[in-house]
Amino acid sequence: MNDPAGNGGGNSGGSVNIPINANPTEQPTVTFGGWFNLQTNAGFPGALAIDNGGWDRGIHLNGNQWGIASGGSLNGVAPAPTGVWTYVVGTFDKPNDLATLYVGNDNPLVQTTVSGSRADGGVNPGELNIELGRYDNQDLDALVDDLFVFDSALTSDQVNALRNLGLAQDLRYNAIEVESLFDLYDAGSGMVSLASDSRPWVSQLWSPATGLPTGTPGLVSPSGAGYSLVLDNATGAGLQAITVPEPSRILLAAIGISVALFRRRRSRL
Repeated sequence: MNDPAGNGGGNSGGSVNIPINANPTEQPTVTFGGWFNLQTNAGFPGALAIDNGGWDRGIHLNGNQWGIASGGSLNGVAPAPTGVWTYVVGTFDKPNDLATLYVGNDNPLVQTTVSGSRADGGVNPGELNIELGRYDNQDLDALVDDLFVFDSALTSDQVNALRNLGLAQDLRYNAIEVESLFDLYDAGSGMVSLASDSRPWVSQLWSPATGLPTGTPGLVSPSGAGYSLVLDNATGAGLQAITVPEPSRILLAAIGISVALFRRRRSRL
């Protein structure tokens, strides 16, 4: 997202619409975020938002700081450095009247900072799409990557897990694969296959686990022949993985093609 006037808060860079209506009437709970590498951080540009001038739900910059808005704004709650990749997530929970901003870096052993929370307002309807790179009328000057939208307000464990599973050297899970783990945590155990050329040709068999380390929500740790994942920091509950070598690269490649088609279809929803 390249706004030449971004340093002064311009609107010449354009934006991209994500076709998801994140208004409280349509999505009482929603989470959106991703990775941002700011080229400039001045002015009042937006990262992800549905704002049309009424302080609707959104993640934005103000005074070289990250902020979150929903019916009103909570500004200056986390530093917004330039030239580095920063993980930024906003969760919006209308039933519990809470909007929370999370900001983190690329160190999976450090908890993503809960930067601040405010009431989840946004009663008046905003944009019917989530705008990437704009808040009301000022555009973003940044690189962006690995964006995601969930139809729930993720917990701090889930927000951290989403980042940490993507950073773990032998996992590098994307948001859809992480979502499948969240489902497994609720439903039981199952296999998640990794079919990318950039990752090892292995799978992880995940099963429920207790007695995991507490203190860092969403912590991903090497564990035996696999990994452990904390999804309830208060009790040390989560999932544990055993790494399983794949018997056939060709078979896995075929599975990868079908998965890619499935994901592409899902992405339109």
